[in-house]
Amino acid sequence: MSLQDRWASGGAQGLIVATSFDSGHTWKQQSLPVSQCAGDGAFARASDPWLTFSPNGAVYALSLSFTGGALEPGSQSGILVLRSADGGMTWGAPVTLIADGSTAFNDKSSMNSDLRAG
Repeated sequence: MSLQDRWASGGAQGLIVATSFDSGHTWKQQSLPVSQCAGDGAFARASDPWLTFSPNGAVYALSLSFTGGALEPGSQSGILVLRSADGGMTWGAPVTLIADGSTAFNDKSSMNSDLRAG
């Protein structure tokens, strides 16, 4: 996963994921809908990408998405998670785990999959 068009003041226009099923000979790249650039109208920027894989093959992608500077008046941020049931070829719609206004900014999030669940 990578950041697309990084802002000097933090975050990026969007997040890009790439999937390969032939040992890296070919790749499918796509934007995750976690910012306005990639089709999610709620947030202007995305950052802090994270991927985790569950034992059943599902892949989860996490994004810190936000509008405005961290803790600035009128700013908003959210921790969004998407799920792929086919190893990253396609992704479901983002689910907001945390939504914050200008009084909180959940920077540097991560997630892990439970080995007993899928």
